[in-house]
Amino acid sequence: MIADGEVSVVNTRDPEVDFVIKFEGVPAKFLSSKTRAPAALLQGRAAELERLLARLRSVHLQCTTRAGPSGSGDVLIFLRVSNEILRQARWNERLHDFVNGVGISKSLTTTESLTPAERLRYTYRLVTGPNTESVAISGMSGAGVRVRCSEFPHVIDMMPLHNVHFDRAWIQAWSNVSVSSFLSGISDEDIAQLRDNIGEHIALYFAFLNYYFKALAPAGTLGLIFWACGQSFNAVYSILLVIWATIFLEMWKVRERALAVRWGMTGVSRHAARNYSFQPSAIVNDKITGERTEVFEEWRRELRIIASLPVILIFILLLLTILTLNFLAEVITAEVYDGPGKAFVPFVPTVLYSTCIPLIMMTWNVTARLLTKWENHATIRAYNGSLTLKLFGMQSLVTYAGLVLTAYVYIPYGERIILELFRRGFLTEIFRVVSGEEQFLMPKKLNFKISPQRLHSQLFALCVSGQIMNTVSEVILPVGLRLLTQVHRRWAQRRQTDIQQPSSQDSVSQGSENEFLTRVQAEFQLPVYDTFVDYAEMATQLGSIVMWSVIWPLAPTIGLINNFFELRSDTVKLIINMRRPIPFRAESIGSWLNVMTLILRLAVFTNASLVYLFETRPDSKSGSLETVMRAYVRESTSTAGSILARVSSHFISSDNAGSILAAAFLCAVLCDQIFGIVQLIIRYIVKKYMWDNSEEDFAIRKVEHLNRVAFVERLQSSDVSASKSLDPYESGSDVAYGFWDPSYDDGLQAIFGAGKRD
Repeated sequence: MIADGEVSVVNTRDPEVDFVIKFEGVPAKFLSSKTRAPAALLQGRAAELERLLARLRSVHLQCTTRAGPSGSGDVLIFLRVSNEILRQARWNERLHDFVNGVGISKSLTTTESLTPAERLRYTYRLVTGPNTESVAISGMSGAGVRVRCSEFPHVIDMMPLHNVHFDRAWIQAWSNVSVSSFLSGISDEDIAQLRDNIGEHIALYFAFLNYYFKALAPAGTLGLIFWACGQSFNAVYSILLVIWATIFLEMWKVRERALAVRWGMTGVSRHAARNYSFQPSAIVNDKITGERTEVFEEWRRELRIIASLPVILIFILLLLTILTLNFLAEVITAEVYDGPGKAFVPFVPTVLYSTCIPLIMMTWNVTARLLTKWENHATIRAYNGSLTLKLFGMQSLVTYAGLVLTAYVYIPYGERIILELFRRGFLTEIFRVVSGEEQFLMPKKLNFKISPQRLHSQLFALCVSGQIMNTVSEVILPVGLRLLTQVHRRWAQRRQTDIQQPSSQDSVSQGSENEFLTRVQAEFQLPVYDTFVDYAEMATQLGSIVMWSVIWPLAPTIGLINNFFELRSDTVKLIINMRRPIPFRAESIGSWLNVMTLILRLAVFTNASLVYLFETRPDSKSGSLETVMRAYVRESTSTAGSILARVSSHFISSDNAGSILAAAFLCAVLCDQIFGIVQLIIRYIVKKYMWDNSEEDFAIRKVEHLNRVAFVERLQSSDVSASKSLDPYESGSDVAYGFWDPSYDDGLQAIFGAGKRD
């Protein structure tokens, strides 16, 4: 368990700083040359800095400045906010939440201490919030200071500082690699402390990763059993795997909902942080609250999304073309070419891939951000959701393209394509270019056979090699590069001589501050943490397991082992290799849940088609690598095998790979429809037994009940005098006379009179 959360956000020996802003005091071009900066320019920068400090102090931020590193020309502005201001900000936020229907955690009171994450979040809002009192912009007013904003264009960076004490305790607590930690994962108390120190959106990621890690245990066990039995492309394994994935996602929905209730985050997604690049088309009165609200009509945004589709399609076609050509070149150079430099020629496609694909993806990342900004989303949550779909969609295309081409093109059509290229003379021309020999001669007969191990090799590279490379590039490599930089800096400092020796007390004080400033500058050199990379890695792994592990059932086991260390490596990465993230509130993992749901639907299609095409034949003479698909393509069409082989032999041509693929597609569509029913059943069962009548469900219903009771009590106490006129028969009432006079009632007389008749 992590040590108790600290209220301060930095080491206790350091100044109590909540936030740091970097201001460009002198342009870099005047620092690296002998030309001095013009006096007018320096006066302008000084005036801007004074305006900046005045603006920050106007929202009750305590400011102080220090010169940046020697030769940088930067000014560091340190900010601190009093607890009274932050508590007022929290009170305003909770009032706003209550009015807008955001659930309040039962553990929250008006007197609990501020958590480090709350300090940073409210400080960030005070710094960056719009400098206006307009009710058209929800949330509290701030200084309106953002990086490179038009009013302060020379604010070049800002960040919170790492809490060194908490970081050390975090690493020490999570570095436990015992058997018990492997079985139980991370406790809820640790997740709650992460939330208190780094915010809900980061704590939710680690909660998801921990839940996913524990959920992989049954899938890993299942895969290990089928792998040990040599059962690749097994229909039973495929069905159980899809059911497991469905249960996992439905249970996670309940889990994140419970965390949202526990943390008081229910409903915050409807009032997410403002996207400061949002440009409203109008300011209107809200039909529900009556407040002035900035709006941008949905039909305008939808039109912009539709207008973006041609650009997206161009990138998709470009990627597909390059990936297909590279795949073809890889097959030709590795499996067909038999000329000079045979040991080195197969690396040519790898070099081309490593050159072209990153360049295209880099261009797409910039384009996707521009398109998403043009869509003009009002909140950061909506902006991130749209950007996530664009970036991860294209990334998945690159990740899974090789497996798709191998399964649905290379195996059924590979021999036909290669032989056709050979017959038309294209291979001869290609090999002449590769070998550099004008007189290169091809054999009269090409003996090319597809490699049935290719699918397994690609999935192994994705599940094992890819995840190892991710860990090295995210954790080990940045640490090594930073150590080299520190060694070089210390070596340069040793060459300088200190002429002035301060007094002992001043030396200690100055040395402590210099050490603190050095740490601040070192943190400014770190990249900004983005949960996209980590979520994308987990979503890619889930896709590899659910969509493709029928090829190699050991993939879930590898994922389980990887995620045990991923929990620790992501912690190290966040603490050592990244800046401290700015906390944001969140009640869900957002669009990533939609991404994983889509992956699950695609998994139904891939599993059904792969099992149909490649189900292992019991009478195979070459082990599990000989499949039904290869039996159909070959001349041997024995129907003594699996059920799918027997059934399909009655209506599929044994020498037509196209017919087999068409039948596999129809089989996958049918399975997808059946899966829809199974998913509804699982969702109902999970909700009934995990959410209904749970502690969190009672908490939500209790809050709703208390709100209704409070409303009724206010109505009853608002007009006590109304109770004086409740009796219509009291003296002086008009209804006490005439037709309504009780003395005229004769109903009882009519009844008793009927009994006296003879």
